Amino acid sequence: MRDNIGTIATYVQEERELPPILMFHGTNDELVPFGQGCELFQALTAAKKDATFYQVIGAHHGGREFWSKEVLDIEEQFIRRLCK
Repeated sequence: MRDNIGTIATYVQEERELPPILMFHGTNDELVPFGQGCELFQALTAAKKDATFYQVIGAHHGGREFWSKEVLDIEEQFIRRLCK
């Protein structure tokens, strides 16, 4: 899997336009290791992209923790910010 993130990160360049990105990643994700989400976020911030990263403690890949009120509130705030 590490090769996949390297491939994705090559597309993250300061001169390349990207939309704002909101990332949530479970710390117990067994499909996409948590460290890969961290690496992608680091690449985005290094390229000065509008990116926000939240770790979901104890969550697996796409588990019910992603549907909590706290996560949904963060998503709503993100969308409202973009729609102004």
